[in-house]
Amino acid sequence: MAEQEAFVSYAQNFEDVILWRALRTITPGHYIDIGANDPVIDSVSFGFYERGWRGCHVEPMAVYAERLRAARPDEIVVEAAVGPDGQETTLFEFAGTGMTTARADYADTHGKSGFEFVPVKMVTRTLASIFEAFPHTDIHWLKVDVEGMERAVIESWGDHPARPWIVVLEMTLPNSTVEVDDGVSDLLSERGYRSVYFDGLNRFFLHESHNELAIHFGPGPNVFDRFRLTPNSAFVLHLREQIEAGEDPYGVVLKLREAFTKGLVAQGVEASDNRVRLDAQLASAWSQVRQLEAQLRDAEERFAGVVRELSESQRLALVRIAEEREAASRAAEAMVERAEMRARIAQHRLLRIRKWFRRGLRVRSLPLFGGLFFSREG
Repeated sequence: MAEQEAFVSYAQNFEDVILWRALRTITPGHYIDIGANDPVIDSVSFGFYERGWRGCHVEPMAVYAERLRAARPDEIVVEAAVGPDGQETTLFEFAGTGMTTARADYADTHGKSGFEFVPVKMVTRTLASIFEAFPHTDIHWLKVDVEGMERAVIESWGDHPARPWIVVLEMTLPNSTVEVDDGVSDLLSERGYRSVYFDGLNRFFLHESHNELAIHFGPGPNVFDRFRLTPNSAFVLHLREQIEAGEDPYGVVLKLREAFTKGLVAQGVEASDNRVRLDAQLASAWSQVRQLEAQLRDAEERFAGVVRELSESQRLALVRIAEEREAASRAAEAMVERAEMRARIAQHRLLRIRKWFRRGLRVRSLPLFGGLFFSREG
């Protein structure tokens, strides 16, 4: 690539280099930068802006929001904190730094280290509302750098259908390499994302609908990315100081280049090792999935057998009930018949008795025969 075509990196930790490696064929693209801070210094988006990309910046600090509006008049700037809808929060502003946070414990730690802050009250907006206000359907990357409030931001995504291709989250303790997840990875996994790269400060998540981009993640920024640094980069500040002090710039550059190359090689080796570990973990996970699937099939077969046995038992029970009901019905009918027969016999006897009784009365009423047959005397 020609020198004038080299990508200029402004980001603090080469986040823009990794994103550009994966998305360089997209022109123009779109982004949302939450916790954007300065429009140029340590900006993840400015290198893309120079390449014709446009997006949305979310920045709660008024001074940086105003700088963004002045430097990027053709982009959306939202001056707000992101979190639960309409909730009042206190933002602890550390002027001139990237440490501004809504977490009181982080602010207290920075304060004990000698940094001064100003508490500012503000009302939060949800990430879903940011998506809703963004005029582009395709969001190629979303960056979230909110100093410990990443989970609140992702939770405020809610059920909004927006799915940025790549999500970049700062996931370490302040001024530390200790990684903190806080359940954010699970929240993103529920939305179809998987982790593909960790640069020591940020974790990159790729959506399942763009798995073809996974090949661009793994090694850290290196010579094959053909990028240039700006004078404001922390990696060349020492060079600037030495040049300004009158030292030989060529010798300084050689020393810095050697040190920088060693750092990139070490970072690449570490990234490769991480990728090998991740591949092994993925293979183990797939093996567990297959085992669980086999167990599930076995359980389904056993369940089907139990269902069949229960169905057969139910059928036999119904047959027995029907047979017993039929036998009982026949027995009841026989009893009714016998009762009716006895009733007829009794009725017949009663009629005979009545008949003979009437005959006896008629005979008794005769003068001769009545006295003959019914006299109590002699």
